[in-house]
Amino acid sequence: MFSLLVIIKSLRGANKNIMILGLTGGFGCGKSSVLKFFKTAGWQTSNTDDICAELYEQQDIELMSQLRDRWQDKVFYSDGKVNKTAIAKIVFNDDKELQCLCSMLYPLIAKKTKALIEQNREKDFIIEVPLLFEAEWDKIFDKTVAVWTDNKTQTERLLAKGFSINDIKNRNSKQLPNDEKLKKADFGLMNNGNLKFLQKQCNKLIKSIKE
Repeated sequence: MFSLLVIIKSLRGANKNIMILGLTGGFGCGKSSVLKFFKTAGWQTSNTDDICAELYEQQDIELMSQLRDRWQDKVFYSDGKVNKTAIAKIVFNDDKELQCLCSMLYPLIAKKTKALIEQNREKDFIIEVPLLFEAEWDKIFDKTVAVWTDNKTQTERLLAKGFSINDIKNRNSKQLPNDEKLKKADFGLMNNGNLKFLQKQCNKLIKSIKE
């Protein structure tokens, strides 16, 4: 967290008009859609889940070493690639293991985010962080945004995507409830309606925070 805080403070010093937002929300609440709407509006965007996937896919040397030290061959396929399903089974059933994985990933995510920010120091930036409040990353952003969905709608969406009820329960148990994220955030977006309604809220929010 601290390396990213230094990066953002440096950027703030270079251009005080830049706005840097942290976006969060529950599993399946529509964070990716919000990110797309901000990108369409001209914002620079980043998604920590995508950065994690990139680290796994590119077999980042530092991360691979830490994964092997912690879980040996249990989280690797025979060809040496990371078995993300195996990792998920471990961390979503053990809070300590989840914390351990986060301690491996967060510094690397900060480095990747730094590179993205420095590509264009003149653009407003929004970063999607699913565990933003849980990881206490909210302290490093100008403002935070939570996208909210009621539990019934959230579950229906995830079931339609192929997740089981157990998967949904396990993942939700590792995060703050949707209502709690909404209370903690500076701004909230409701996503029980259609995408046009969500985009309308995003456009209104973008306009209001830049005034």
